[in-house]
Amino acid sequence: MDRSSAGEAIATRGRLVARVRYGQGHVASDTAARDIVQGEALAGYQARPWLQVWLGPRARTFVTSGLSDRRWLFWTAGLGARGGIFPGRVDSFAELWLGFSGRLNRPAGSASGRGVELGLEAMVPKRPLRLRLSYVVEQGRLDDGRRDTVEGLALAARYQLR
Repeated sequence: MDRSSAGEAIATRGRLVARVRYGQGHVASDTAARDIVQGEALAGYQARPWLQVWLGPRARTFVTSGLSDRRWLFWTAGLGARGGIFPGRVDSFAELWLGFSGRLNRPAGSASGRGVELGLEAMVPKRPLRLRLSYVVEQGRLDDGRRDTVEGLALAARYQLR
Protein backbone atom coordinates (compact mmCIF):
# COMPACT_ATOMS: atom_id res chain seq x y z
CA MET A 1 0.00 0.00 0.00
CA ASP A 2 1.55 3.29 -1.02
CA ARG A 3 -0.43 5.40 1.39
CA SER A 4 -3.37 4.94 3.71
CA SER A 5 -5.41 6.93 6.20
CA ALA A 6 -8.04 5.71 8.63
CA GLY A 7 -10.45 6.72 11.33
CA GLU A 8 -11.57 4.67 14.29
CA ALA A 9 -14.16 4.95 17.07
CA ILE A 10 -14.15 2.80 20.21
CA ALA A 11 -16.82 2.49 22.88
CA THR A 12 -16.22 0.64 26.16
CA ARG A 13 -18.44 -0.53 28.99
CA GLY A 14 -16.64 -2.45 31.68
CA ARG A 15 -14.67 -5.17 29.89
CA LEU A 16 -16.80 -5.03 26.71
CA VAL A 17 -15.44 -3.07 23.74
CA ALA A 18 -16.90 -2.11 20.35
CA ARG A 19 -14.70 -0.82 17.52
CA VAL A 20 -15.62 0.63 14.14
CA ARG A 21 -12.83 1.46 11.69
CA TYR A 22 -12.80 2.90 8.16
CA GLY A 23 -9.76 3.47 5.99
CA GLN A 24 -8.79 4.15 2.43
CA GLY A 25 -5.58 4.24 0.48
CA HIS A 26 -3.80 3.54 -2.77
CA VAL A 27 -2.20 0.23 -3.76
CA ALA A 28 0.42 -0.23 -6.47
CA SER A 29 1.18 -3.78 -7.64
CA ASP A 30 3.17 -5.33 -10.45
CA THR A 31 0.17 -5.14 -12.80
CA ALA A 32 -1.97 -2.15 -11.75
CA ALA A 33 -2.56 0.70 -9.34
CA ARG A 34 -5.88 0.70 -7.48
CA ASP A 35 -7.59 2.50 -4.68
CA ILE A 36 -8.57 0.47 -1.63
CA VAL A 37 -11.35 0.99 0.92
CA GLN A 38 -11.45 -1.06 4.14
CA GLY A 39 -13.75 -1.25 7.12
CA GLU A 40 -14.50 -3.30 10.19
CA ALA A 41 -17.10 -3.51 12.95
CA LEU A 42 -15.76 -5.60 15.84
CA ALA A 43 -17.02 -6.58 19.28
CA GLY A 44 -14.35 -7.27 21.86
CA TYR A 45 -13.56 -8.34 25.38
CA GLN A 46 -10.78 -6.84 27.54
CA ALA A 47 -9.32 -10.10 28.93
CA ARG A 48 -6.40 -8.32 30.64
CA PRO A 49 -5.44 -4.64 30.80
CA TRP A 50 -3.02 -5.30 27.93
CA LEU A 51 -5.00 -7.98 25.98
CA GLN A 52 -8.20 -7.75 23.91
CA VAL A 53 -10.11 -10.48 22.07
CA TRP A 54 -12.05 -9.40 18.94
CA LEU A 55 -14.82 -10.91 16.79
CA GLY A 56 -16.65 -9.47 13.78
CA PRO A 57 -16.69 -8.64 10.07
CA ARG A 58 -13.88 -7.02 8.07
CA ALA A 59 -14.34 -5.87 4.47
CA ARG A 60 -11.94 -4.71 1.76
CA THR A 61 -12.83 -3.33 -1.70
CA PHE A 62 -10.41 -2.60 -4.52
CA VAL A 63 -11.57 0.21 -6.83
CA THR A 64 -10.36 0.85 -10.38
CA SER A 65 -11.60 3.84 -12.42
CA GLY A 66 -14.36 4.57 -9.91
CA LEU A 67 -15.87 1.06 -10.17
CA SER A 68 -15.74 -1.72 -7.59
CA ASP A 69 -13.22 -4.27 -8.78
CA ARG A 70 -13.11 -6.89 -6.02
CA ARG A 71 -14.81 -7.11 -2.62
CA TRP A 72 -13.53 -9.34 0.18
CA LEU A 73 -15.69 -9.93 3.27
CA PHE A 74 -14.38 -11.91 6.24
CA TRP A 75 -15.84 -12.98 9.58
CA THR A 76 -12.84 -12.80 11.86
CA ALA A 77 -11.49 -13.54 15.31
CA GLY A 78 -8.42 -11.79 16.62
CA LEU A 79 -6.18 -10.74 19.49
CA GLY A 80 -4.75 -7.34 20.32
CA ALA A 81 -1.96 -6.65 22.80
CA ARG A 82 -0.40 -3.40 23.92
CA GLY A 83 2.46 -2.28 26.09
CA GLY A 84 3.48 1.11 27.44
CA ILE A 85 6.68 2.64 26.07
CA PHE A 86 6.11 5.96 27.85
CA PRO A 87 3.17 5.15 30.17
CA GLY A 88 0.18 7.41 29.59
CA ARG A 89 1.74 8.90 26.44
CA VAL A 90 2.98 6.31 23.93
CA ASP A 91 2.00 2.64 23.61
CA SER A 92 3.14 -0.08 21.28
CA PHE A 93 0.57 -2.55 19.97
CA ALA A 94 0.21 -5.71 17.93
CA GLU A 95 -3.01 -7.13 16.49
CA LEU A 96 -3.47 -10.50 14.78
CA TRP A 97 -6.64 -11.71 13.09
CA LEU A 98 -7.80 -14.80 11.24
CA GLY A 99 -10.78 -14.94 8.88
CA PHE A 100 -12.68 -18.14 9.68
CA SER A 101 -15.32 -17.50 6.99
CA GLY A 102 -15.18 -15.28 3.92
CA ARG A 103 -16.40 -14.44 0.43
CA LEU A 104 -14.97 -12.76 -2.65
CA ASN A 105 -17.30 -11.29 -5.27
CA ARG A 106 -15.04 -11.52 -8.36
CA PRO A 107 -14.31 -14.28 -9.05
CA ALA A 108 -17.08 -15.45 -6.74
CA GLY A 109 -15.93 -17.91 -4.17
CA SER A 110 -15.28 -18.84 -0.56
CA ALA A 111 -12.23 -17.26 0.98
CA SER A 112 -10.13 -17.13 4.09
CA GLY A 113 -7.88 -14.38 5.36
CA ARG A 114 -5.43 -13.27 7.97
CA GLY A 115 -3.62 -10.15 9.00
CA VAL A 116 -1.25 -8.44 11.38
CA GLU A 117 -0.89 -4.81 12.45
CA LEU A 118 2.07 -3.50 14.46
CA GLY A 119 2.71 0.05 15.55
CA LEU A 120 2.77 2.93 17.96
CA GLU A 121 -0.09 4.93 19.44
CA ALA A 122 0.33 8.38 20.99
CA MET A 123 -2.25 9.89 23.35
CA VAL A 124 -3.22 13.55 22.89
CA PRO A 125 -3.07 15.18 26.38
CA LYS A 126 -6.44 16.01 28.02
CA ARG A 127 -8.45 14.65 25.07
CA PRO A 128 -10.01 11.25 24.22
CA LEU A 129 -7.98 11.29 20.99
CA ARG A 130 -5.11 8.99 19.98
CA LEU A 131 -2.90 9.02 16.91
CA ARG A 132 -1.74 5.67 15.52
CA LEU A 133 1.06 4.84 13.10
CA SER A 134 1.13 1.20 12.03
CA TYR A 135 2.53 -1.33 9.62
CA VAL A 136 -0.20 -3.59 8.22
CA VAL A 137 -0.06 -6.87 6.31
CA GLU A 138 -3.32 -8.55 5.29
CA GLN A 139 -3.95 -11.48 2.97
CA GLY A 140 -7.11 -12.89 1.45
CA ARG A 141 -6.93 -16.38 -0.06
CA LEU A 142 -9.44 -18.19 -2.27
CA ASP A 143 -10.05 -21.91 -1.88
CA ASP A 144 -8.21 -22.52 -5.19
CA GLY A 145 -5.02 -20.96 -3.78
CA ARG A 146 -5.18 -17.50 -5.42
CA ARG A 147 -4.56 -14.64 -3.02
CA ASP A 148 -4.41 -10.86 -2.57
CA THR A 149 -1.88 -9.41 -0.15
CA VAL A 150 -1.96 -5.80 1.03
CA GLU A 151 0.91 -4.35 3.02
CA GLY A 152 1.86 -0.82 3.98
CA LEU A 153 1.88 1.99 6.51
CA ALA A 154 -1.30 3.50 7.93
CA LEU A 155 -1.93 6.66 9.92
CA ALA A 156 -5.14 6.71 11.97
CA ALA A 157 -6.88 8.97 14.45
CA ARG A 158 -8.91 7.26 17.18
CA TYR A 159 -11.67 8.77 19.26
CA GLN A 160 -12.56 6.78 22.38
CA LEU A 161 -15.96 6.95 24.09
CA ARG A 162 -16.18 5.79 27.71
